[in-house]
Amino acid sequence: MSAVELPKVQKHTRLEDAQAVLLGTLIIALGVNLYTHTGLLTGVLGRIGFFDEVFNTFNFWPSIFLN
Repeated sequence: MSAVELPKVQKHTRLEDAQAVLLGTLIIALGVNLYTHTGLLTGVLGRIGFFDEVFNTFNFWPSIFLN
């Protein structure tokens, strides 16, 4: 069998990593801002319940009543 050379993998630079973190944070902030301004998330309990639903296995309404 002949050996196949794999292409060299280039790692991201620290600048590219920082740009990705910053851009991801801005996109999340924009999404939360849009939800808030349209009235889909009203109050702190709604936001906590929404993030509980997204990041946990709990359903939205039970997580509101538990907060």
